[in-house]
Amino acid sequence: MKKSLTAAAIVGSVAALMMLGIPAAQAAAPVDLPAGQDLYAIDCEDFGPQLWRIAPSGAATPVGDAYLTATGDACAAGGQRNPVTGVSYFIYYPGGPETQLATVDLTTGAVGIVGTLTGDTDGAWQFFITNAGTAYITSNNADSLYTIDLGTAVTTFVATIGPDVPDTVAYNPVNDTIYGIDRDDVINVYTLDRLTGVMTNTGLTGTWPTATCLGGGTNEIRPDALVFDAAGFGWVQSDSCNSVVMSVDLSDASAVIGGELFDATGTIYPTAPNDFYSETFIIGPAPAAAVVPAAVNPALAATGVDTDAVVILAGASALAVLLGATLMMRRRAGV
Repeated sequence: MKKSLTAAAIVGSVAALMMLGIPAAQAAAPVDLPAGQDLYAIDCEDFGPQLWRIAPSGAATPVGDAYLTATGDACAAGGQRNPVTGVSYFIYYPGGPETQLATVDLTTGAVGIVGTLTGDTDGAWQFFITNAGTAYITSNNADSLYTIDLGTAVTTFVATIGPDVPDTVAYNPVNDTIYGIDRDDVINVYTLDRLTGVMTNTGLTGTWPTATCLGGGTNEIRPDALVFDAAGFGWVQSDSCNSVVMSVDLSDASAVIGGELFDATGTIYPTAPNDFYSETFIIGPAPAAAVVPAAVNPALAATGVDTDAVVILAGASALAVLLGATLMMRRRAGV
C-alpha cells in the first residue's frame, strides 16, 4: 500500500511539472529556444529600425531592410507578439520628443507606426501583451501601470506600481503571470498584480553571471528587456559589453549567457563587425527554413538542447512506467 501511494505521488508530481511547462530535469536556464520559436531584435542605431533574427549565441541575421529613416537617437524597446492576432509590436523612439507604438512584420521586417503614446508613458519601455490580447505599458519611470489600445496607442491608467518598482517587467504566457527583475548584480524576482499594481517580492534570488565581451574584458549584467518563450523561460537583453543575450529561469533565479550581439553576415553594421546594439527582444515563430548563424563563442554544456521534446518524451515515459508499476503492485496486493 505504501509503495502504491509513493508511485502515485511521483506520477502526480511529474504530471504537474509537465502541465506547468517546467522541465522536471532542468537544472538551470536553457541555452536554446523551444522548437518552432526564434528570437528577434530591433536595433538602436542611425539606420534603424532594422529587424534582426538572433541566435542564443548572439549571432544576428538581418530580416529585410530598415523601413523608416531614423535620426542618431532612434531606438526601440518592449517588443511583444500578440498571441491572439499574431501581430508583433514595439515601442519606438524616433529621435524626437514623441514615443510611438509601432508594428513589425517578423517575415519581411516591415515597420508601421500605430500612433503616439498618450498619458505619462512618453519614454516608457516596459510593454507586454497577455494571452487574452490585453496590452500594458508602464510609465517612463515604471511606477505606474497602463493599458494601451493596440489600434490607437491611447493609454489608460490602471494603478500605481509598488511598493517595489523593478527595472524590467514582462509577461510569462505559460503561467499567466507578470514578473519583474532588477538591474542589480543580485537577481530579485517579483510578481505584479495587473489589477492593483501591487508588486510582490517572491523571495527568489540568484546572482547574474559576468559577461565576457567580444571586444575584450568583462562586464556586469544589466537586464533591460525580458521576454518569455513557450516553455516559460525568460530571455534577457542586457546592456552589458555591447549588448548581451541571456536566458533566465525565474523559478530558481538561474541564468545563462549565450553571447554578445554581433553581425553574423560579416557586414560592417553599423560601424564594425561586432558593433550591434539593441534594447528589445521579440519571440516569434521560426521561419520555415530558418538559417541559424554559427556561434563564435565556446559551446556551452549540452544541458538545454531543445529540452522541450526530451522533457515531454521523458515525462510521458515516466508516467507510463509508474502507472504500470502502480497497477502491478495493486494486483499483487489483491486490490
